[in-house]
Amino acid sequence: ARLGLVAVAVMAISAATGWGQILTFDFDGLRGGEASAMSNANNANLFSSTITRGAGLTATNGDGWNQFNSTSWATTSIANAVSGNKYVEFTITPRAGFSGTGGTQIALRSSVDNYSSNLEGVKSVSDSISATTLSWISGFSGSSSSAVTYRLYSYVQNATGQGGPGGGSGNDIVVYGTFTAIPSAPTITSITPGNRQLSVAFTAGSDGGSSIMNYEYSTDGGTSWRYTSGTTSPLLITALSTDGSTALANGTSYNVQIRAVSMVGTGTATASTAATPRTTPGTPMILSVTPGNGQLTVSFGAPSSDGGSPITDYEYSINGGSSFTSRLSTSTTFVIGSLMNGSSYNVQVRAVNAAGRGTATSSWAGTPRTTPNAPSINYVTPGNKQLSVGFMAGSDGGSAITNYQYSTDGGTSWRTHTSTFSPILITTLSTDGTTALANGTSYNVQLRAVNAAGSGTATSSTAATPRTTPGAPTSLALTPGNGQLTASFFAPSDGGSPIT
Repeated sequence: ARLGLVAVAVMAISAATGWGQILTFDFDGLRGGEASAMSNANNANLFSSTITRGAGLTATNGDGWNQFNSTSWATTSIANAVSGNKYVEFTITPRAGFSGTGGTQIALRSSVDNYSSNLEGVKSVSDSISATTLSWISGFSGSSSSAVTYRLYSYVQNATGQGGPGGGSGNDIVVYGTFTAIPSAPTITSITPGNRQLSVAFTAGSDGGSSIMNYEYSTDGGTSWRYTSGTTSPLLITALSTDGSTALANGTSYNVQIRAVSMVGTGTATASTAATPRTTPGTPMILSVTPGNGQLTVSFGAPSSDGGSPITDYEYSINGGSSFTSRLSTSTTFVIGSLMNGSSYNVQVRAVNAAGRGTATSSWAGTPRTTPNAPSINYVTPGNKQLSVGFMAGSDGGSAITNYQYSTDGGTSWRTHTSTFSPILITTLSTDGTTALANGTSYNVQLRAVNAAGSGTATSSTAATPRTTPGAPTSLALTPGNGQLTASFFAPSDGGSPIT
């Protein structure tokens, strides 16, 4: 009869990824005296177990069939075996150096159908050392309270050439208990984008019974994976999973997944979550600050970089950055109102996106202003072909008065006078600035002040006539009379004012 010249390995196979060895027993390791055999190979996460020897080791012909290990083994309980996995695998490997007569085929049956059918058919075992390993995979739904018993049978022929299973009631292996599975998928709770990085917060899944050693991440939806040493939330991702060295790019969307790794293997990955690294925007560039009446018009260029997130607002400061005001606008020209003419303001601008507020520009000074108010003419003193206009200045509008303008025709034309002090001496017409005033001619005089904002409001019109002393009479003739002289002459020029 053939001896039990095989080794039996019991494997557990996870539904998600591959298999892991539970225990291994050598059936040919006993020679009749030993009471039991320890498993000679164990999963690192399991306790060792024993198979207890039955009455004998050799095959017999007791029931007319050559039986493989008939009644050789007592029912065997493998502690801490399988729970929550989908499959159990049994492997038969011929041992070198042993031979004998008896069954050359082996079948595996289970208690699920009361051992009535072969699992995956009958498989042959050979005396050859190079014989192919035989294995069976069985569905498993047992637990510590609901076990499945597996029974190995020798499948042989009798003297008349008929085939069938030999006795196998003593070859029972009961699989139950708990087995370490791969980690289940974590749950990503949030991804916080940063400058070329993503901070992934997650809730860990089940570790399957074996401590999680590390996590892996993917930035391309699971196509590639990269090791990370972190085991707690959050995980900080700074490089692509394709090579682990190329930095993440702000503004680029990545499909992030993570998965846990334990001694059993790599766990199930999370679903993909899209996230985009970002930072605060760059610094704008102020192009101009144009003063107006109680306001400043600011024009600026947008930052060269939005930091990977669209700019949603620009804020401005009028006190050199001590405080900022939101505009709720992304236009690059805006007006700051309700300012005081003549007061200097230090203007700064900064951009805002989802990551926060960027660096502000350097300060740009601006002073609101308007045109000057109208002066008040106090007097106009006529002179020889000239008018001396005394006045009181009005408000300068927030910008220093640079000169005055005069009109000699009631505001129709204006001529610049370089003086900024009272009185102003007018000697030429405002129409051309070269024609001299004429004595005796009335002029409607007006003044207005000028500053950087422009020409201000004019005074009301004041009539004035240049004049000088009369000329000398001519053609004097004296006619004598009784005790008198009668003088006759031609009247001179009155100098622009009637001779009185």
